[in-house]
Amino acid sequence: MIDKTLANICELQGVYNGCIYHQQTIMASTFPKDSSGSLLSALQMIEQVFDVAHSINKNYEEIYLLQDGSMLAAYRIKEAHIVLLLTDIKLNLPLTHLRVKLLISKWLETIDSRATSVLTATPVAPSLLVTTPAPAPLLGDEPINAATQQKLEALQKLLIHHLGPAANWLFSDALATWKQQYAQTQTNLPHLLDAFLPEFDVDTDRQQFQQQANQIINP
Repeated sequence: MIDKTLANICELQGVYNGCIYHQQTIMASTFPKDSSGSLLSALQMIEQVFDVAHSINKNYEEIYLLQDGSMLAAYRIKEAHIVLLLTDIKLNLPLTHLRVKLLISKWLETIDSRATSVLTATPVAPSLLVTTPAPAPLLGDEPINAATQQKLEALQKLLIHHLGPAANWLFSDALATWKQQYAQTQTNLPHLLDAFLPEFDVDTDRQQFQQQANQIINP
């Protein structure tokens, strides 16, 4: 699964090679095998830079280094995994960061769901079973009315306009989470909007998107 995730990342335009690093270990890599030693040292140094920034309350998620006409792009995902890419110097930085974040997040969610499935499948002694009431229906099972659906589609188009095609994955993930946490009404759309704002690295872009989105939600 991790090799497929890395392969999907390396298919992005302008990406030449990549690797995924976690807890002092290179988990997957498309870099030449004879470079593994220097690659690991570089990743350890990059991890220290991220840690130092975090220690002074600077939550940097990306580092870019120029190298012989190309670029090294390092992304820290959920403060645990680092993705290092060798890329073209003209790489679309916001789009690549967004796509990497989404792919790694989906991979981590798959790991978590598999772990949960294993725990759920573990037999439990009859004496330990406790009768509990049936769970209430999930909020995500509620129907969305036509007016709210229209606003959701408009928000999705607006997000794609600002962040590009990769925003489709971001919107789908955020929408699924929103459905589970909130009633699917127009009054709760600002909570969905909040999930998109951290994806904008430039304040002016974030403010412009937020203003346009608010016009959709409350015209």
